[in-house]
Amino acid sequence: MDLMPLETVVARGVPVRCLMRGQGPRNVVLMPGWGSNPWVYQCFLEAAPPDRYRVVAVDLFGESGRPWGGYNVSGFADEVRDLMDALDMRSAAVGGHSLGGVAALLFAQRFLDRLDALVLIGTGPTTKHHGTLPAMLAQLEARGKDRASIEGLVGGSYGTLPPPDVFRRYIDHAMKAPIEGLIEAMSSAFQYDFVPLLRYITAPTLIVHGRYDAGRLMYHAEALKSGIPNSRLAVFECAHYIMEELPEAFNATVLAFLAELA
Repeated sequence: MDLMPLETVVARGVPVRCLMRGQGPRNVVLMPGWGSNPWVYQCFLEAAPPDRYRVVAVDLFGESGRPWGGYNVSGFADEVRDLMDALDMRSAAVGGHSLGGVAALLFAQRFLDRLDALVLIGTGPTTKHHGTLPAMLAQLEARGKDRASIEGLVGGSYGTLPPPDVFRRYIDHAMKAPIEGLIEAMSSAFQYDFVPLLRYITAPTLIVHGRYDAGRLMYHAEALKSGIPNSRLAVFECAHYIMEELPEAFNATVLAFLAELA
């Protein structure tokens, strides 16, 4: 599998690395989870009709510069706004996977007027009942940027790993991030409990979840569905990385959702 090349956009003075495809009138901005791997969205970028969509997948902290707000959920949410400004995007459908989904929820709270729709993938409004995050953070703090440790932290959330050469390049990318960024990004998820605020998200929302996700449980997806008024939930028979484990089904579901917004 050939990985798409990253491009650089300078957003409020910060170099942000992105995958970009399409010149259509509908904007889509996607954030990865911890590990900051934008290539998890490559199959979606390739599937989205380029004459209808302009899709950007953001590298939050692998090769990108430090966000103004730091390597944390708040900094990432603001950076997406800055990136949209730099790309002349008045509004966009904003999506996020796992940690990126927490940043997407914060974006929805802060910049609702810039939000056409919200796509929440393998994430939740709180870290309550998160099965693995505390242990992951403790391991990261204890072992630092040890390659075997990073491989375990990233790979442990897959039901089926990507091909070995692809996974190796994913880890190569994650290893470029500063250790303080890796720790701050993961620990920042603990700071937020959006459950009482979900009712204020009025944008159409698609929640995508893997039934066998061992970290972000079905509890988290159901909390999003019950809290966000204009939302729907799609459950797939896979683990955490839905967009890679079941790419065709994921792409079809998300594109059908976005088509309804026209």
